[in-house]
This record gives sequence, C-alpha cells and structure tokens, in this order.
Amino acid sequence: MKTAVIPVNVSTMTAEINAAESGKVYIVSNGKVTALELPKFGETSFITHDGKIDRVETNEKFKI
Repeated sequence: MKTAVIPVNVSTMTAEINAAESGKVYIVSNGKVTALELPKFGETSFITHDGKIDRVETNEKFKI
C-alpha cells in the first residue's frame, strides 16, 4: 500500500487533489492530507480513536 502526503496551503488550510484519479482515498487529519492507494482486490478498514483515523488495515487478495 502506497501513501503520499498532499501539500496543504497553510494560509487557507486547503489542498488540491485530482478528482480524475481513481483508486485512492484521501485522509484529512491534524492539518495534513494523506493519499492512500487502494489495493486492486481486497479489503481496507479504517480504525478510529477519539474521532480520528488511528490506523489503516488492508487485507489484500490475489486472483489466480
């Protein structure tokens, strides 16, 4: 699973993302935006604590 930090404009607290890209989830937490690439096949769970995403669990599957 690949992650990437998306730059945030600190004066406006906004970030620019490409809506044409598919297969990604964007997580906004503590003033940071993280792009998370989803697996081709499998399950992705978001574990929260105190109303914020604490961790991401992925169970990837492969077709044979």
